[in-house]
Amino acid sequence: MKNTFIEFAEEMKFDLNEQVDNIKNFGDIEDIKNLDSEIYKTNFYQGYSFNEKISLKEYKKYVDRLLGTNLSIKDLDRIDEIYETENIIYPILDVLRKAKDKLGEIPKIDFVILNGGMTKFHVIDERIEQFFSMKPSSVLDQDKAVARGAAVYNYRINNGEKFEKIQNDTIGLERF
Repeated sequence: MKNTFIEFAEEMKFDLNEQVDNIKNFGDIEDIKNLDSEIYKTNFYQGYSFNEKISLKEYKKYVDRLLGTNLSIKDLDRIDEIYETENIIYPILDVLRKAKDKLGEIPKIDFVILNGGMTKFHVIDERIEQFFSMKPSSVLDQDKAVARGAAVYNYRINNGEKFEKIQNDTIGLERF
């Protein structure tokens, strides 16, 4: 039954995201504040029904920790003191700190490109925009971008090219 509830949560997440996309494309942006998703399943378990409703505001509250909303660029100098590392901002801070250590200053960020399937969710896009104070761009097909990169990498390796290291860690986004 646990998996069923996870499936319901996924369904609601996708529904909320689809509603946001539709409003951004065809509606009034102010309507986003009032979004909600409802799941109603009859005969869910031994004749019982399941009915749950979640607003976009509640959803954001539930994923707040994974979005790293408590972190900002100002936390770069105290990154070694941060213990909640399973969020989308910590790896960004880590990369910026390494760049700062190498260059002696934080590099100027001119452009942010989102890549990978999770970047299709508006809460990710919104959080990255908030963090960098600029609207990020996305590759055309976020779902396939990582797979295409892996295919190109594999092709190049099989043709004799050498690479130093490929980062393959996850930061817990599968829980979104």
